[in-house]
Amino acid sequence: MGPDVITTLGPDQAGGTFCLHPGDRFSVYLSVPPQNSDNGWSPIRPEDSGVLAPVPSGALTLVRGVTAGIFVAAATGTTRIDSSLPPCSARAVTCPAGQRWTVTIHVQ
Repeated sequence: MGPDVITTLGPDQAGGTFCLHPGDRFSVYLSVPPQNSDNGWSPIRPEDSGVLAPVPSGALTLVRGVTAGIFVAAATGTTRIDSSLPPCSARAVTCPAGQRWTVTIHVQ
C-alpha cells in the first residue's frame, strides 16, 4: 500500500468500479516479472484529472517491473484510470499479448 491511502488497486481489480469520497487517496500497483521489465505497464493515468488527481510521492521507490500511481479524489464525478501493457520483446521469457488495465472511479 502507498503512503496515506485508503486502499490499493492492482491486477485483480481490473474492470471494477469503486466509490470514493472527495479527499480520499488510493494507490495502484501493476507489475511484470523482472525479466519482462523492458516492456512494462504504461504510466497509470486518469481520464479526467479534475476528478482524480495524481499525487506526487517521493516516498515511492519501485522495484524493476513495477508501475505505480497515487491519486486523490479531487472532485465529485466519474472517471476511469487505465494503463496498457504492450506485447513483450523477443527477449521476454513468458509474456501474454498486449493487455489493458482499467477501473472506473465514482467520487461522491
